[in-house]
Amino acid sequence: MNLRSDIKQLTLADVIQGDIKNGYSPNSTESETGYWVLGLGALTDAGLNPTEIKPVEFNDKVRSTLLEPGDFLVSRSNTPDKVGRSLRFKGEIKNCSYPDLMMRFRPNTQLIDASFLEYQLQSAGVRAYLKSCAAGSSASMVKITKSTVANTPIQLPPRAEQTKIAQILSTWDKAIATTERLLANSQHQKQALMQQLLTGQKPFTGFQEEWQPADFPSLFLVKNDKKTQTTSSNYLGHGATPIIDQGQALIAGYTDSQQVYKDVPVIVFGDHTRIIKWIDFEFSPGADGTQILKTSDLLDPHFGYYLLSNAEIPSLGYSRHMRELKEIKFFYPTDKTEQQKIAQVLATADAEITNLQAQLAKLKLEKKALMQQLLTGQRRVRLDDEAAA
Repeated sequence: MNLRSDIKQLTLADVIQGDIKNGYSPNSTESETGYWVLGLGALTDAGLNPTEIKPVEFNDKVRSTLLEPGDFLVSRSNTPDKVGRSLRFKGEIKNCSYPDLMMRFRPNTQLIDASFLEYQLQSAGVRAYLKSCAAGSSASMVKITKSTVANTPIQLPPRAEQTKIAQILSTWDKAIATTERLLANSQHQKQALMQQLLTGQKPFTGFQEEWQPADFPSLFLVKNDKKTQTTSSNYLGHGATPIIDQGQALIAGYTDSQQVYKDVPVIVFGDHTRIIKWIDFEFSPGADGTQILKTSDLLDPHFGYYLLSNAEIPSLGYSRHMRELKEIKFFYPTDKTEQQKIAQVLATADAEITNLQAQLAKLKLEKKALMQQLLTGQRRVRLDDEAAA
């Protein structure tokens, strides 16, 4: 609902120059030519992925679809969650064209601030509109038409306010980008630490003993308990006990079952996914491919988790990997005090990563809420001349 009379209810066609045009998909070449075409994966929610390009032979059709800084791109054919993705091309790649599965248009910058339009097209309302208009014979690949894109609803406040809104949201984007860099750096540092500390390359001062070899059965015990498991069809959105399965998320769902796994801490190994989790609270294991491991008396449990996390387990696709895990040869320090010190260092690194992930999630939620308020007129920004009055 529009709360302000000075916000114009327009469509995308009202604020662009010329027509919306489909791209061209030439055959790619084996060697570089100096000319490129974007791949379908180039448009992401985080912006343009410049590695998603293919070399092409230059011809008139490629010339007509070469991108210029300031052009907007929209994915017209993609999976349901990705169709309608859009971004502003900023000249990241020279001599780059766009494929038939994308559309291009150029904004009328006398009417609309380009950055403001970019945020409008990324907003939840616009994405929901484009998804609702998508159609196709396949559930995995849908399309939107030029008419759909042209009729995209645009709420247009006065020009000065557009610029101010874009500046405010850009501040959040910069904070998100900074946090993402800090997170990536912390994750890289942790990987380097694991490589040093879990191979004996960087022993702690005062610990000189050679690391000993051992096989999986000597260090780890499989401790599954079927009566505590929950099938995926019985996952709840809320409940008394969290469900831990082999998926990427730490908590996959909840259950109210009284049969829960209480003998913690444990290591959860995804038989199909190779994902490894440290669980130190009562839980219900997922029924499919969730292997519960405990360490033998030779290992500190937390050190065992990190040792297992550093193991190179070959990928067999969605096949089971427990057999490959059981064939790995491990090396470990026999002194449990050294094991505990190593686990403490890596746990500190994990805590830093978790903190940054929480900060990042908070920033993204704040930006999402702010976009909803600012782009719909629910919240008005204060312009510089108003502040000075």
